[in-house]
Amino acid sequence: MNTTTQKNLEEIEEEILDFKKLPIYEDAKRLMDHYSQSKDYPEDKLARAGIYQYPNVEFVKELAKLLNYLDGLCSSPVPIVEVCAGNGKLSYHLNKRLPKGKSIIATDRENKPHYYPPFKEFPSFREFYPPFRRHTKFVKDLDYREAIETYRPNIVLASWIPPNSDIGIKILYSPGVRFFVNIGVPDGLCGSAEIYRVGKSKVIDSVTRFSTSKPLRLDPEIYPCQVEVFQKTRAGLEYLLDKKIKPVDTFEYNFLKKMLKKKNQ
Repeated sequence: MNTTTQKNLEEIEEEILDFKKLPIYEDAKRLMDHYSQSKDYPEDKLARAGIYQYPNVEFVKELAKLLNYLDGLCSSPVPIVEVCAGNGKLSYHLNKRLPKGKSIIATDRENKPHYYPPFKEFPSFREFYPPFRRHTKFVKDLDYREAIETYRPNIVLASWIPPNSDIGIKILYSPGVRFFVNIGVPDGLCGSAEIYRVGKSKVIDSVTRFSTSKPLRLDPEIYPCQVEVFQKTRAGLEYLLDKKIKPVDTFEYNFLKKMLKKKNQ
């Protein structure tokens, strides 16, 4: 006889808010489905706490497998870096599941409440992003540039990059970065849609299938959150340089020119 009692939605919320706990996928999915129909959207409890990705046991397990695999393709033994890490909960639980000798460092800067302007494609999208509290024991107070300069990672992980931001492109084409793993809604809703022009991308279905996040209800579709791996491409290098859009700083721009010259030799 099955005596397991199903958790109520408030209990699942508290589990997500608890830094050291993870819900199972089934519970996180049930909460996500509830939010997608809720009249309180987007002002739910988790959104007010600045939480948009709901890490769950299965998601973290599969993401750790992916990061471990990508790390095995890299020659230099340096830590994986998470940028835009919020309170560091995702990295905290990933570190518990990565093999001994491998680690991920969470980085972020505290921010202030702000509104993002509406998108042309989605004029109804106006959303308040509250400040978050860094869990200072686990999160290094570094922005993405400082994090990459400090740790020189091969792999960078990010979750829910701000809309219309070219942070992802700058990360991808930073010296030393081989893989950029992005968790978020595609096509410019998390980051910039331009990254698909300048990078080679692959959706990782084994991780994405367990992704649970704040549902973005936009005119009137609900946009899914997915996990993608981006890599540099020669076409991307040429596009960045030929169009002179310079989404990276002068040092990185000169680095790209040298890289393209080597590829052409």
